[in-house]
Amino acid sequence: MKTNEEKVALLQEIINEGIGDRTRRAFALEVGIAPEHLSRLMKKGYKLIPNEKTLIAFSQALPNTSKEELLSLFELEELELPKSPIELATEVYKDLKISSELILKKERMYSSLEDFIEQLMLFSAVNAKTKYSIEELIHAEKKESSLIKIDFKFEEVDIQIFFALAFSRLKDESLVILDILFDKTSIVESGLSVDSKTEYPFCVSIHSNSEEATEGQNDVISVIKGLGFYVDKDRNIHLNKFIDEFSNDLTEDSSYTLYNAAEIMKQRTSLPFEYKIGIDKDAIILQKDSYSQMDKEIVKKYAKLLGVDTYGFLNLKVKESVEEDELFNVD
Repeated sequence: MKTNEEKVALLQEIINEGIGDRTRRAFALEVGIAPEHLSRLMKKGYKLIPNEKTLIAFSQALPNTSKEELLSLFELEELELPKSPIELATEVYKDLKISSELILKKERMYSSLEDFIEQLMLFSAVNAKTKYSIEELIHAEKKESSLIKIDFKFEEVDIQIFFALAFSRLKDESLVILDILFDKTSIVESGLSVDSKTEYPFCVSIHSNSEEATEGQNDVISVIKGLGFYVDKDRNIHLNKFIDEFSNDLTEDSSYTLYNAAEIMKQRTSLPFEYKIGIDKDAIILQKDSYSQMDKEIVKKYAKLLGVDTYGFLNLKVKESVEEDELFNVD
């Protein structure tokens, strides 16, 4: 029976043989993982097993293997799990981000904004009905900005992804795309405004199409109590440094998100830390029946590492959907 190190070594051989003339960075972006994660995976002696999703992505990008072969190598089975709306939105965002990076790497000049967006949609692998609109346009002497909204219509949910394009206009009215911005802070800093339920790493609005999902439901405000600290939604150097230093504790991508920061804390301490989105502020929080002095010291340590000034016992207000009771007669 092969060890994990031996299995990973075989995967490394498969990747080296099938990657062709692609760089490792380009290959990582193609399969949807961070280049740093692929670099760690390809190191001699690496022992951590990739998850099913990553192995399936490898099989789709490598001509010399199959999904069945890679899953069998690690004695795994493909899991068909239902996706929540935010998980689906995250997949759409990752597809758009990777697709836009690959497109702009090849070509940055387009005849119009519509030309670029249509190329992006053709390149996208998202299986959904789509339409786009240009929401806002800011003119400047050297650089212009535009807010783009793309609607993805799935069977039970509509997902609207917002992003900004920074571009310069040439004399013939063609465009050179300078940058594409997905997070709210960068979009607002470019002079645009966006109405989004999320701020980082992407801006999204989600609408349910399912009558069952909305009928008989009411939004209520509840309170999550626990030991932790509030986190600023604006990204900063502390978060990036924290992820870079401890990303080996992540089983998937090492993107700079507060979700991953909480996951690192969970893995390193074996305590059930979670990142929670509140009504007016977000938090990384630990929920237990009781807390020891050691728990407080651990929270204090990680708050400091993430550049947070205060920590303590929180009462985080969150909005939840609650279904009406379904009651039956006893007779």
